[in-house]
Formats: sequence, C-alpha cells, structure tokens
Amino acid sequence: FVFDASDALKQAKPAAELLYAILSTFADSKTGPDLLFICNKSDNKVVKTTQRVKLMMMNEIETLRKTENSIQSTADGASSSSEQAKLGIPGQFFNFDAHSPCKIDFILFSARKDDLTSVRQFIQAHASS
Repeated sequence: FVFDASDALKQAKPAAELLYAILSTFADSKTGPDLLFICNKSDNKVVKTTQRVKLMMMNEIETLRKTENSIQSTADGASSSSEQAKLGIPGQFFNFDAHSPCKIDFILFSARKDDLTSVRQFIQAHASS
C-alpha cells in the first residue's frame, strides 16, 4: 500500500477508505495477509512520520466505522450490538495492533532516493506465510 506522506492531510481519507475496505474483507476470518504501508516521499521536508500517518489512518478508519454503524442503525430503525461494524471491537477506538485482521508494517520510503531493500525484505519475510 503506497501512501503520499508529504500530502498526508489530503490523502488520509481516500487512503483510509481503501484500507478499511481491504481490512473489512478479512474481518470475519480474523487472519488476513500481512500488509506493507509505504509512506512515500520521505525525502520531502514536510513528510509525516510513520507514527503520525498510522494515527491518521486509525482516526479515519474509526470515523468510517462510526459512519457504517450509524447507517446500519438508521436503515434498521434501531441500534443493537449485533449491528456494529465488522472491523474492530464495538465501543473501542480502532487500533491496528489490537483490531486489525492483517498485520500492517508502516515504513518511510522515498521512491527517488531509496532502493527497494526494505520492500524486498518484507516480501521475503512474508513470501512463505
């Protein structure tokens, strides 16, 4: 998953929507593939750190979860615990480490300056998984 970390505020919502869709696909199985979240353009002076990007993604995914729950409640006329979003745990703020069905590694990367060593290492480490 490649993310423009130099324009993180603008890119966060669409990236989180895609990531939410990917993670929701594996929510029922509780074990999805490991993902590499590449925070690209690390050579840019205004780039966000991986921790900041991760927090932004968690906040956006939490917003998506709440929106999904609200839509389900409105459509059915009443809210019940069985109508909660599949991803995460109802009543708890979404956290990748605790609630994601896929392990996600966040790395800073520059397509202009970095070689692909970190990407190759991730692929090699997960190729047999």
